[in-house]
Amino acid sequence: MRKTKRFVATVLSLGMMLACSVTSFAAELPAQDREASVSVESSAARYSVLSGWENKKCDVTGEGVALRRAPGTDSERVSLLYKGKGDWVVTSGEYQKRDGYTWMKVTSSSTGYTGWVALTYLKRRN
Repeated sequence: MRKTKRFVATVLSLGMMLACSVTSFAAELPAQDREASVSVESSAARYSVLSGWENKKCDVTGEGVALRRAPGTDSERVSLLYKGKGDWVVTSGEYQKRDGYTWMKVTSSSTGYTGWVALTYLKRRN
């Protein structure tokens, strides 16, 4: 009887350790994997449109300006943009205020890259 109790206790302990390991592993999955499930419709509803910026070509006014996956300084940097390099278009006029900046959603005419840039570093073409 004593051996049976010890065996059951050992099996339960091992099961608990395995369950904790699986939970820890799931908690460490990269954030981008969880973000990938956000649909276009739901993300579009979260942002406002800045009038006068819809379908406007713009230039980057700085050197090494971050193109980010989402609005905010804590968002992943997708690329760096440079003054006079590339054609960028604010297609929808979507923007969001965050981290002390107004972030505009832009798309590259040549590569199709889409991301967010701080409005401070964009100049609308006439």
